[in-house]
Amino acid sequence: SRAESIRKFIILDEEFSQETGTLTPSMKVVRPKVLKRYCDLIENQLYAPKPNSRPLPATVKILDKTTETVKQAQETVKQAQEAVTPRVKQAIDQAATHLKRFGEDLPTQVNVKDQHTEYAEKNNNSNDKE
Repeated sequence: SRAESIRKFIILDEEFSQETGTLTPSMKVVRPKVLKRYCDLIENQLYAPKPNSRPLPATVKILDKTTETVKQAQETVKQAQEAVTPRVKQAIDQAATHLKRFGEDLPTQVNVKDQHTEYAEKNNNSNDKE
């Protein structure tokens, strides 16, 4: 019941009376009038939620700290990516330009493979002679 969850008592600055409408002529409390008149005190002070007196478990604290650290790291990585991406694109474009310009002078992969095969065959033949 609501009475069992009272957390605090408050002394009112005025007594209940017939003049204020909080008492009947037979000196009984007029509940609807009292509830209406002291609604703010009742809801926000007398029946306020019980504060959590138990500390948070260590695992919750660790998870909270880890989550915060991950968010900070994520933001740092995002900023670094935004700063580096244009430079990487520029480097790739420069490399592509150089490869186009000097591509004819460089041996192709097929040529390199052929050269390696020829070298290996020469070495095998010279080893066979010994």
